[in-house]
Amino acid sequence: LEGRLNKSIREIWANANREQERPALVQPVLYAYEWALSELWRSLNVEPRVVLGHSLGEYVAATVAGVMTPEEGIRLVAERGRLIEGLAQAGSMVAVATSKSQVDALLAAGSLEGELSVAAINGPASVVVSGRRKVVEIFEEQLRRLEVRHRRLHTTHGFHSAVLDGMLDDFQSAASAVAFRVPEVPWISNLTGRLVGCDSPVDARYWREHLRQTVEFSQGLAAARAMEVSAFLEVGAEPHLTALAEANGVAADACIASIGKGAATGEWHSLLTAASRLDTGGVAVDGDTVADHRPYSKIALPGYPFQRE
Repeated sequence: LEGRLNKSIREIWANANREQERPALVQPVLYAYEWALSELWRSLNVEPRVVLGHSLGEYVAATVAGVMTPEEGIRLVAERGRLIEGLAQAGSMVAVATSKSQVDALLAAGSLEGELSVAAINGPASVVVSGRRKVVEIFEEQLRRLEVRHRRLHTTHGFHSAVLDGMLDDFQSAASAVAFRVPEVPWISNLTGRLVGCDSPVDARYWREHLRQTVEFSQGLAAARAMEVSAFLEVGAEPHLTALAEANGVAADACIASIGKGAATGEWHSLLTAASRLDTGGVAVDGDTVADHRPYSKIALPGYPFQRE
């Protein structure tokens, strides 16, 4: 991508706070980071039983599942970011602490159902609404009057709404250049909240709809829980989805973030903490690879609890 972005991925990542208003730069870099993190976990013998993304993260999930190569994935995400950045209007998003049915009722009461879209259903009382900025502001005023708890999200655009309609044709055309494959690892779709069937691999039309339609994250989590996985490992730069998983009833002990919030103690420390939680939870993490090329020493633990050591 370096020839297309005119900057290296490392350089963009180092200046992420200044570049966060540029989808053409931020989106492929987030993809690269999450893909690299997933590969790091696999090098430590942590293999996924099922993958589930959230919006942009679905591209990484599909890559981990073998639906596309990382080269195909990052090029597609870069085109996604470029087309989004070129839109005439940006839009906004607001998280609302209530149910989908209640949001639908609020939009209908304000005659906004054709103006705004439900961008994501993150939980039983966690819905994201998206659309043109001025209309989102009208909706926020309605929420304030009714004392419905809400929060404006810090996003560059009104994702999963009509704001993106102007780029959908071009993006589908770009996605048509990729020969998408059948998932090798079970993959739960944002569009349906169910496993993608091996008899019906996704196509360019899927990714077009993925840009525009609601992210069914809560339903996807329910599908993953039905598979009785032992842990939900978040592969991202911030632990946003672990909080959503807990809000959906996943036990806190089973929600593990690769990188802690703010990573105040450093990314490597966060990763070691996550690895230890996985290991004590029954996932056989490759300790020799974790310790490779890093100084460490073994210690003798006390054999009895009453030694108080």
